[in-house]
Amino acid sequence: MSQDLEEKQRLRLDFLKVIYNLSGGDTTKWINGAEVKQRLGITNDVALKEPANYLDAQGLIKIERRISGGLPALMRITHIGVVKIEDALSEQKTPTRSPVVPAVTDPAPHIVRPTIQLFISHASDDIELARNVVILVSTALNLAASTIRCTSVDGYRLPAGANTNEQLRQEVHDSVAFIGIVSQASIRSTYVLFELGARWGAGKNLIPLLAHGVSTTSLGGPLSGLNALRADSSAQVHQLVDDLARQLSVRPQSAAVFDRALQAVVGNSAASSSTAPIPQADRHSVAAVDGSPVKLEVRKNHTAVDDLSGASVSLLNVLADHTVNMMFNPPAGETQSITKATAGYVLRFASRGTMYRMLLTSVDYGKDLVTIEIRKDFPSA
Repeated sequence: MSQDLEEKQRLRLDFLKVIYNLSGGDTTKWINGAEVKQRLGITNDVALKEPANYLDAQGLIKIERRISGGLPALMRITHIGVVKIEDALSEQKTPTRSPVVPAVTDPAPHIVRPTIQLFISHASDDIELARNVVILVSTALNLAASTIRCTSVDGYRLPAGANTNEQLRQEVHDSVAFIGIVSQASIRSTYVLFELGARWGAGKNLIPLLAHGVSTTSLGGPLSGLNALRADSSAQVHQLVDDLARQLSVRPQSAAVFDRALQAVVGNSAASSSTAPIPQADRHSVAAVDGSPVKLEVRKNHTAVDDLSGASVSLLNVLADHTVNMMFNPPAGETQSITKATAGYVLRFASRGTMYRMLLTSVDYGKDLVTIEIRKDFPSA
């Protein structure tokens, strides 16, 4: 290696080390170029142009704008840069037979970067919201499926044969970014509470995402000190995308590219709550003769009305375990929330002096569709 090349590589490493020390390894903290120059003890801006440009091109730092005449105004270290410099410092502390300062060239093969960039912690009941979050972040940030872990969503599950507890423990700790979907279901989930607690204990990035109907007070203990974002707010879901982009050191797509995916997250969060507004009826049954059942098909976020009894059913969600959340609206009386119902579920109700029987006959998870029957039961006393 020539002396000039060796000196160039040493300056690259020193440059990266200064940014690392000034930022404390924080990938979101911008460092002033003048401060880097002062720490290096170099008065010539042009001499620092090459290492700054090189490190930026290798993805080890990010600069505010491309350099035209000298040092950039602001810079920050990336996650890859943190791994690189910590690896280099570790090698310096434990030299082998001939200590050599590692050269900052292309990312070295021995650096093991986290495979999972984003971990999404959620309860199985929130699979639809989790799926929409996955679609949003993969679309907005161009993230490959192999870099996202969402254990209930196909294509993002744990690999077959994996030691579930061990791999979850490692990925919860090692992932660069972490979203915790907080809902009424996740608050009751042992796994979700474990994942949130483990991530908090590691002192790493943790973004609580509140589902519809869940307040910040639901974050108990030390998690209450974290700033949470709401999944039912377009502005806050957009902030989620921006925050993840900074944390992962990637550039998001324009808002127009992922707007539909963003609105799906917001809409799903609202629809998943039992307090969601009942959609306007779009399907009516044909009045049946006595004793014959009325068959109704109800799709997610739609309402069907039985003209015979006057009752209506609104389908809020079809879950992966083939259970459903519905709202039942009798012609008289209060609306009833039906949660986690399965095929075979029966509800009896009175209307106009007659008893009726509603039966959930089938659940189609793939089509977000249920079939119900309503028939006269027996005369009321």
